Amino acid sequence: MKIWIEKNSKLAKNICSTGRSGLYLRFEKNVDPKIKQHCKEFGQWLRENYCFPTRVTIYFKSRYYIQAMDGENVSATFFGPFNKEDAPYIRIATGDYDDMVRENGEFNAMCAIFSSMVHELTHYYQWLGFLRHHLA
Repeated sequence: MKIWIEKNSKLAKNICSTGRSGLYLRFEKNVDPKIKQHCKEFGQWLRENYCFPTRVTIYFKSRYYIQAMDGENVSATFFGPFNKEDAPYIRIATGDYDDMVRENGEFNAMCAIFSSMVHELTHYYQWLGFLRHHLA
């Protein structure tokens, strides 16, 4: 079963052209410029290939960790509201980028950030499925 909604799918044609939709990226000013550049390019590729029927914003933070709602320090998190009027969002910590570059190289460091993006976007698509099936 596919969770993500591909742009050329039947489902995308039915639900992706209405209301506030899309993938948005926002960067704190201290986020490394290389991260910003590569994530913008990856974000563009995602937009070209996948549908985001409810607007989702990814916030890239310059700190090492993000505090989740349960108080745990994590590298990334997704918030999917129960109220359809509220927007979901993703937060990704990038403060350990220089450490990751030193330990594993720039390519692997960027892959780790992309992996966090994809992981949290999968939660976004799970959330969309929940809304479609349970709150319709």
